[in-house]
Amino acid sequence: MRMSLKYGRSNYLSPVVANAPARRDVDRAVELGGGWSPQRAVRLSASVQHSQRASSDATVEYRDNTINLTVAGTF
Repeated sequence: MRMSLKYGRSNYLSPVVANAPARRDVDRAVELGGGWSPQRAVRLSASVQHSQRASSDATVEYRDNTINLTVAGTF
């Protein structure tokens, strides 16, 4: 079982458009996952992730949910 939390802040010094305020972003992500090996040569894993960005520029904000399923084999 694993869990990760991520938090980041970005401050852009120069605005893209003249006379516009400088852009500020806050990125957050949380991921939960785990794995299992039913046999030595097989590995099954799954994870769920939620990430989002809040920004002073509404055109770059997002919310995203991702599910990953993996089956790996060793020969």
